[in-house]
Amino acid sequence: MTAVDPRAPAVAGELDSYQLKSQNALLDGRVLDIRREADGLRVPVSFERADEVVKDLRYDRVIVAAGFRFDTSIFDDTCAPDLIVDGRFPALTPLSESVNVPGLYFAGTLMQGPDFKKSTTGFIHGFRYSVRALHRALRVRHYGETWPVTELGDTVERAVDAVITRVNRSSALWQQFAVLGDLLLVAPDGTLRHAEEVPVRHVAQAVRAGDFGEVAAHAVITLEYGADHDRVDPFDVTAGRKPQQDVAGLDSRYLHPVVRWYRAGEPAGEHHVTENLENEWDSEEFHRAPLRAFLADRLASAAPVTP
Repeated sequence: MTAVDPRAPAVAGELDSYQLKSQNALLDGRVLDIRREADGLRVPVSFERADEVVKDLRYDRVIVAAGFRFDTSIFDDTCAPDLIVDGRFPALTPLSESVNVPGLYFAGTLMQGPDFKKSTTGFIHGFRYSVRALHRALRVRHYGETWPVTELGDTVERAVDAVITRVNRSSALWQQFAVLGDLLLVAPDGTLRHAEEVPVRHVAQAVRAGDFGEVAAHAVITLEYGADHDRVDPFDVTAGRKPQQDVAGLDSRYLHPVVRWYRAGEPAGEHHVTENLENEWDSEEFHRAPLRAFLADRLASAAPVTP
């Protein structure tokens, strides 16, 4: 018989065989002990919702899946990285560089420490985009290149087109929600440029360092879930939700575009594009027009002063 701790993720096969009475069990209780005896392992379980207070169960094998630790044995004491999240991951800067060992970078699932359980960096469908961002950042840092940008001219409509196109098509912003963001960059002469998939925590430092050239103001565009979205059961039909026609979008709990504006490095505005059931933010009335108004107002305040 196989038992699954209800606090651990259970695979569909285990749940199916439990429902089909195939000697797999999903136990709603607490494991009190694991004792080795002559005939196998004895596991007393205290049930939460059964008349039996404690029951001894016999098993041939017990697999304890209680997490992992980062193996630092490959590092000399002079270059061992600091660790976070109970010793599971290296402590990293926004560019995935060890905080205490300069020049030591990490790529792959080990990048997830700063965003642990907040995004998809722990999985290949997420960290593949963070690895690409790291590659671009290393070329900037070590080869004197600038982050790839697209020139947009100086019209608000080009800016709206760039933002709307990306939030509707970008896999990186979709998978690495709130971790990677596109940038709308305003040069001192008022011309616009667009940069893709920059680590959000790295943006302020990169702008100050001139990685994108001269910047008078900029916007960070991300896809994000709303506050406390994980506290709402997505299958609860009685839960209150904002209508898709609510252009404010500020309380949207589902994934939706967020545009944050900065002038001289300081926050200067925030716009939430209202969520959409099909994740298609292409309505002129509910998506483009409110975004256009927000950008037009911010771009007007960032326009160069004519002597």
